[in-house]
Amino acid sequence: MSDLLPSEAEAYGVGVMDRGWLDAVFEGRSGTNSFARLVVGAKTLLGAPEPNVVIPHIHLFAEFPVGTNKNSYMIFNNFGMLTFRGYSADGLTQKDLLQFDFDTDLFAVGGHFKPTMAGAWDLGSIPPDDYRWRDISLYGWLFLGDITNRGISLPSPTSSYRLAGIGTRGGTGVKDNYQICRKRTAGDYKWLDIFDKFQSVSLLKDVEGITKTDIGTTGDEILFASHRSKVDLTYFDRCRAVFGGINNEAAIFYCKIQYSTNQTAWSDLTPEGASDGTANEQICVGNWGNIPIGALSDVFIRAYGRAATSTADPTYKTIELQVR
Repeated sequence: MSDLLPSEAEAYGVGVMDRGWLDAVFEGRSGTNSFARLVVGAKTLLGAPEPNVVIPHIHLFAEFPVGTNKNSYMIFNNFGMLTFRGYSADGLTQKDLLQFDFDTDLFAVGGHFKPTMAGAWDLGSIPPDDYRWRDISLYGWLFLGDITNRGISLPSPTSSYRLAGIGTRGGTGVKDNYQICRKRTAGDYKWLDIFDKFQSVSLLKDVEGITKTDIGTTGDEILFASHRSKVDLTYFDRCRAVFGGINNEAAIFYCKIQYSTNQTAWSDLTPEGASDGTANEQICVGNWGNIPIGALSDVFIRAYGRAATSTADPTYKTIELQVR
């Protein structure tokens, strides 16, 4: 059976297809206004993966009221990839909503499920709280599985992937990861591993401490080169310095953490923390700050200090970098 009369012309969204195919068409009506069809055939219609290639398919579409096309859906096996595809009512847009790869047993969910009221596919302009997909609200896209097995690399983090999630399974001796594309406080985008939430790196913990005689107002590296450390900040967003000590002259003394990729050129990593200006033993907690873009890698770190007066001799006993 065919849903077209011999006198009717056919038009397809891609390529040029012949009329030498048959569909089994199942039609249903509800009253006089709604009309639906279930088509089982041997060629995909609008938007076939490759024109003129025979692929068994199931095509579901409806008109409501009669004569007004609605978004349609097709299920087909595209060379080992079971695909559930959606087509906009105007026939101009198609989206692969669900896919199952028989070769790797991986299941992928495509995003942008919501057809707009005007009958076109939502391409991401509608906020996620404006609609529901049955009992699950989906926006953007989500992938769970080993992207390496699919020949897919992690895309560059941009606004296009905002809040998108990608899971990867680690091999022997390698941990699993689940990464979210997150807009950082600074406004740029970064893949953040949700399993790595907080890290603390201690640069100094000494009950006697290290005294910096006449450290000056400009400052100097507090510790020796052997006290430096290296930390991978790739998946972190914020940082702060925590330090403790004493200054017998009751002058304010400061500490911040700096980073470098070569231990020659150094830049500030954390905001500078300050003591309270008393001669008491104390712990000082700096403010949280954005990790600079240049530090979002495996970098060297060091502690840098100064004082409010040029003759101050602060003793540093604890220095720690915290990131999250």
